[in-house]
Amino acid sequence: MTCLKNIVKVEYIEVKNLGPLYHITESAVKLYGVPTFIDASIIGLSSVEITDKLDNKSRIYTEKLIFKTDIRIKFPQKHLVYRVTTADGNMFLVGDVDRPYTVTTIDEVFPSSITESGLIVYTVTYSSAHNILYIP
Repeated sequence: MTCLKNIVKVEYIEVKNLGPLYHITESAVKLYGVPTFIDASIIGLSSVEITDKLDNKSRIYTEKLIFKTDIRIKFPQKHLVYRVTTADGNMFLVGDVDRPYTVTTIDEVFPSSITESGLIVYTVTYSSAHNILYIP
């Protein structure tokens, strides 16, 4: 298992607004134009866990992005791609413009006292035949 740690920014965009991806290498892409991502306004640092397994002689990678925020994001009922930025400025895509798409789940934590945090935890899961995509 690999882990991208120290993610300081999470953004999302609908697949239809992203446009085509130009694959520079198997795991690096260049975005077409200047797509407008929406900032998820995360609190604290986030991470992406990357696991892989062999399935019918093909390697399948699963990416799991977890981030927290104090606002309820009004996601459209559309397919989304996420762009994450690490503390050192590297950017990666979680998701792709083609199927399969990302799956986002929301876990709202209700504090039992005033001193506890009421953050909303978002978990984004994505599985495909390629590893997480780097944006140079």
